[in-house]
Amino acid sequence: MRPGPLAAIAATELEGCSKGAPGDEIELKAGSSMEESVSETSQFANMPKGRGAHPIVWLELTTNNAEGFQLFYGSLFSWTFMPFAKDYFLYQSPKGLMGGVRLNAPEGTPPAVYFIYASDINAKLAEIEAAGGKTLVSRFVVPGAGPIAFFSDPSGVIVGLSEAKTPQDYAPSVFTTNEGAVFNTIVNLEIYSGDHEKTSRFYNSLFGWACTGAMPGYVAFEPGEGIGGVFQNHTPKTKVLAYVWVKDVAGTLAKLVEAGGTKLGDPMVMPGMPVFGYFLDPFGNGFGIIGPR
Repeated sequence: MRPGPLAAIAATELEGCSKGAPGDEIELKAGSSMEESVSETSQFANMPKGRGAHPIVWLELTTNNAEGFQLFYGSLFSWTFMPFAKDYFLYQSPKGLMGGVRLNAPEGTPPAVYFIYASDINAKLAEIEAAGGKTLVSRFVVPGAGPIAFFSDPSGVIVGLSEAKTPQDYAPSVFTTNEGAVFNTIVNLEIYSGDHEKTSRFYNSLFGWACTGAMPGYVAFEPGEGIGGVFQNHTPKTKVLAYVWVKDVAGTLAKLVEAGGTKLGDPMVMPGMPVFGYFLDPFGNGFGIIGPR
């Protein structure tokens, strides 16, 4: 089983980290407008491939309503769920296990934390410290999940490390091709970066991710295995935003509004790009959706 709950063991260590209030995700609208204005300068087609040694292996989300969360995402994306530990359950997409959901997280917990595979967490944490990151929670073992740890990158984004790894298909960016994309699966992460040059150097040197300027304000990253995404510099309160690949962006937005979610603007159709949409779930979590034109 892949990385496990931050909740049961490391809750107190992260209480001081910044968590935006649900309304903070409204700033996604600003990001949406920016994407519309720069889409024609996209360089995603020229994206090199990373080394594949350190893929993203897990995404941890939060909620204060397990039943409501499962009903909402089960209906919206056909995700399935299973219990894991007290105040923690797992979610699974049509393509397989994707991550866990933390219940009743203490104030200061990020709404989303992604985990990177590292075969030797202690060695990697030493490298992270030397490169300008900071260890937040040292290596510890989660029963049934294996060793994990937490650090913050130079932009203050909280990231997990895991020594557990399962094989992942290479997933080329949906910005360049729809081939291999599975509907209702997380296919892209958007991560805040305060300094793109520093961020690119950090993730390339430590994890072998290929990083290239995709369009103004954005740097695309490609781990070489599993999913990739972009670093962006315009929504500092929304540190990590996941995108789900859907058949019909407009239809999905309408469906989620009926289920109690909040649509953040209308679908965006940009030259040479997929269709985008953004929403808040009924529990204040921000998400993006992407679909074919």
